[in-house]
Amino acid sequence: MFAARTLAYAVAGVSWLMVDFVTWRTHGTLASSSLADVVRLARAHEAHVSPGNVMAITAVPVLGAALGALCAWRNRLVAWVRIAVAAGGVCTAIALIAGLGKGEGSAFGPGAWLAMAGVVAAATGVVIDGFFLVIRRRPIESAS
Repeated sequence: MFAARTLAYAVAGVSWLMVDFVTWRTHGTLASSSLADVVRLARAHEAHVSPGNVMAITAVPVLGAALGALCAWRNRLVAWVRIAVAAGGVCTAIALIAGLGKGEGSAFGPGAWLAMAGVVAAATGVVIDGFFLVIRRRPIESAS
């Protein structure tokens, strides 16, 4: 279970790190620019983006990096921190998908699909960690 949990969190972390650098839509405004471009344009006052959206756009890769850094630790406290980071990333990624997708699943580009893959992977890791922390009352031990 240690390897499955670590892999799930690593996949979530890498996918959330990559979402800012790929396009989010197949057509429309975000079809030719990434979210990193949107943040850069907003900071240069060339695009009108709300500060909350800019914060959400920058939070997903930061949470992905934190999740990737914490994925292999076996401490009980770190497991709870990892669950909190994953939950924050899941909520933020879902908010981005809902806000940028606008209900059009056919318009989702690679960024939205990467964010969704990260949500599924992080949720899988949370279920595995939660099982070992709540039901078995100890963190996952490696097989060795």
